[in-house]
Amino acid sequence: PAAYTVVHINANDEQTGSPGQLAVADMQACALLPPAAPIDLYEEDHRYPATGILQAAADTEADLLVLIARPRSFLNRLFHESVTAQVLRRSPVPVLLLPAEGPEVPGWMPTMS
Repeated sequence: PAAYTVVHINANDEQTGSPGQLAVADMQACALLPPAAPIDLYEEDHRYPATGILQAAADTEADLLVLIARPRSFLNRLFHESVTAQVLRRSPVPVLLLPAEGPEVPGWMPTMS
């Protein structure tokens, strides 16, 4: 049986409610995991989210990382170094990327892959 852990990295110094618990609730609601599957929560304050994610993978001895890749605008793709890209380059375990729901890219905007 698999063990599931939701990782929440607080890259800001602000503490607003319990965002980690909201992440666990979102994971339970999305029906990606079996309904009765217990989900652990790993929370960490870290200045660099990618480093925090990789630290969580090491601390929990993860065999697989599942990341939600958010859609980005064309300009954002050109100039922003995504957390996803940083994790992909440095992860010692396989990474499964799932696309986040988001607005469709307008037809006039070039696609980048």
